[in-house]
Amino acid sequence: KETPSFVGILDTYTGATAAYSTRRLTNTYSGSLMRVRRASDGFQLDVGYDTNGHLDVAAIVSFAAGSACTVSVWKDQSGNGLDLTQTTTGSQPIIYNGSSFANVGSGSRVGLLFAVDFLERSAGDLHSGSFFCASAVKTGIVGNEQIFCQDDAYVGGTARVAQYLRTGSAANTARCVVFDTTGSNYADNTASSTVANNTDYVISAAGEHAKVEAFVNNVSNGSTSIGADLRHGSERFTVGANSHSNSPSAFWNGRIAEVIIWDGAQSTSDRTGIVNNIDTYFAI
Repeated sequence: KETPSFVGILDTYTGATAAYSTRRLTNTYSGSLMRVRRASDGFQLDVGYDTNGHLDVAAIVSFAAGSACTVSVWKDQSGNGLDLTQTTTGSQPIIYNGSSFANVGSGSRVGLLFAVDFLERSAGDLHSGSFFCASAVKTGIVGNEQIFCQDDAYVGGTARVAQYLRTGSAANTARCVVFDTTGSNYADNTASSTVANNTDYVISAAGEHAKVEAFVNNVSNGSTSIGADLRHGSERFTVGANSHSNSPSAFWNGRIAEVIIWDGAQSTSDRTGIVNNIDTYFAI
């Protein structure tokens, strides 16, 4: 009997410019999902997916041999080659602590555990003037923290593109911050709803000429009109902290299992479909 071909979220919702996950996202991708580093001796292993498209956790457990493992490379599955890396071992997120994984959602899906850690890419143009991005996360203690960021305030100007996915310390809200083409004027989504500590969420955001809006489990967390073209360009971006090239901060305190960004703000129905796909897979 012929095995049905794999269909991932990026096969249904095309146009992603960068895509990172602990699952396979498209049938056009056959590489590894990440590179892990064994704490006991520094050896590294490229880890792929099993026959169902899940992260090959058995390979990690076998490789770890009781040692903790961190992630040094998170592979981009969009086809654009924008892999995220971290060469400083003390800043690599944990994938396995030597006996267990950090799960996201109510099932057994795996996330990367961030504390004072981040993964980065030196440059990448992630959209052409509008975008939609989505993430599967579990919060820790919510504060002024970045999930996905392309805003280097130390460089300033055109290096300030967007704080795509983040939380704010004021009322513990989900936020998205965008900049106009000068990189000096910005708008955020004036978030209104509270994001709880130690809770699984699909946090997403859309930015376009008319407005910027953030969502928590597909429910709007507030929007703001910007009325200007959005800044984009091939600038540094990060997952797990802000993009300050001088001294990264605003570290994510929790788990991240998936981050995807699409060029274009996407239709309402496609946004719903994307969030439902993530929600279903991670049982959020």
